[in-house]
Amino acid sequence: MTIIDRSRVADTIVEYHVGKNPGGAPRTGINYTLSAALVAALSLIMLGRAPTYKAILGTIADLTPRQLVAVGMAGENLTRIFTIGLEQKREYRRFVSWFDRQLKPLDPSPDQPAERITNAEHRRIVNARTPEQRQAYDLAAQRLRTVINDIVAGSIVTKQPAGAVGDIVADETIFDLAGPSSIGLGAKPTALRGACYFGHYYAREERSGPL
Repeated sequence: MTIIDRSRVADTIVEYHVGKNPGGAPRTGINYTLSAALVAALSLIMLGRAPTYKAILGTIADLTPRQLVAVGMAGENLTRIFTIGLEQKREYRRFVSWFDRQLKPLDPSPDQPAERITNAEHRRIVNARTPEQRQAYDLAAQRLRTVINDIVAGSIVTKQPAGAVGDIVADETIFDLAGPSSIGLGAKPTALRGACYFGHYYAREERSGPL
């Protein structure tokens, strides 16, 4: 919670929607907030778990009343998330639709399918973009980098340690988007890229680390 608060990325994302209608929380069902969804996603990453829609929603459901107040969801009835059957499925779809709308300004490749395809097909989609699409997607990529960098900056507790000289630098961090033994993934045109289309393939050597 503290990292998301310090980063102010929820406010930043809202600002990206200025002049547009991002759509608020679902008119029926639970009123979610960006702070709640981002806190849930980041906590999952810090625990080494995949921040899937289902996992994020489940994490929100596990928030205590005090935590719900902190993320702007005071008094929300979360029983819809736990209800077995059609109502639970409807609430899940509501959440996914809402969260997708909120993060749309950060999507650098909305024309790419969120599934594994060959690198050649991925490149074909990129090459087919119009100049207007390239400009819009480049802007989204820059916004995504800004949000990520702000979250990293928000994780730094002491920005000016006593006695330190120079700038604080957050070293590179790698988040694995697929398992190390994923079959078919690779960098060659005929190999597959991961379902997360803005990730990059890398190989890791035991002695020297990732390449």
